[in-house]
Amino acid sequence: MKILTAEGEQLKNCETHYYKYEDGEYIGVVRSVVENKEPVPVTIKFPEKAAVYESISGRFLGNTDEIHDEYVSSDVRMYSLLPEEVEGWNLTFSKDRFEQGDVLKYKLTRVPVSENDIYHILHIEFILPDGSTCWWYSDNVVASAKDGYEGKIRLALNEAKGEWRIKVT
Repeated sequence: MKILTAEGEQLKNCETHYYKYEDGEYIGVVRSVVENKEPVPVTIKFPEKAAVYESISGRFLGNTDEIHDEYVSSDVRMYSLLPEEVEGWNLTFSKDRFEQGDVLKYKLTRVPVSENDIYHILHIEFILPDGSTCWWYSDNVVASAKDGYEGKIRLALNEAKGEWRIKVT
């Protein structure tokens, strides 16, 4: 991987960290603290074409081997290079309605389901009826592209009543 400035030079004061797991590749980029706080436009060239995501923001950057970005002092990026694009995730429940004290069982299934051996880190955020995040149920999970993820939580006996939302990123 190369991170090039507009002048075609390798970006200075920058660390890259590479990790490969099964069919996915993950690249972390950390820009050191520099005196010049102005954004620096860069071109990042990957070894081969892939479905590229900026994992922290969740942005899909395209099926490509080259992206354009901007870095400022102390920026951090995490790129995921996958063999195929992920359209989304389906969330299903074991039943339609849950009461206080129930065990809420749910399943996440990738769209499209894949035969590639890819694992995704997903953040599941449970949102209370008042719109605030329920941090005691929210979690990061590892979901398989083939099998998805199955989870369960026991709702407290004094849990907030009303319509909850679940956000998966």
